[in-house]
Amino acid sequence: PKIHDTADIEVLWSDISQSQSPFATILGCADSRLAPELIFDQFVGDIFVVREAGNTAETATDLGSIEYGQAVLKSKALVVLGHTDCGAIKAAFQGAQVGGNMQAFVDFIKSGITGATSLDDAIVRNVNAVIDHIRKNSQILRDAEKAGAVKIVGAVYDIKTATVRFL
Repeated sequence: PKIHDTADIEVLWSDISQSQSPFATILGCADSRLAPELIFDQFVGDIFVVREAGNTAETATDLGSIEYGQAVLKSKALVVLGHTDCGAIKAAFQGAQVGGNMQAFVDFIKSGITGATSLDDAIVRNVNAVIDHIRKNSQILRDAEKAGAVKIVGAVYDIKTATVRFL
């Protein structure tokens, strides 16, 4: 990892106050144990992060945020980042009725993990289902991917080992 000295940090703060140009967009879970900047050893301004429980992108605002990362900020990669021991996936996998507005993301996740045989299988299925949902519901990202302007990939972060496995 690059160690930033004081002069580097002053330039970075000055530069990012003027604009941002992250090389990647990360759609991750809202779980407090995940911090994509730390997981991928990146500094402020390097990645554009969108987070929601279960790393879902069900709503137009979620999709719009991800589209912004690519269409406006020109990020070259979109990583849908799931993680082990995800409470949102676990609730959907177990068929829990969590109530309130939380039920919306649990129900959304359920539709993408049908047939999962374990929580780990459900986590991978959810990442793939979210990628499919993004491709189906975002013309901007679908066109950008087809043109080679962005690569859409899935990954799972293991909380116990602090490693990322790309799917």
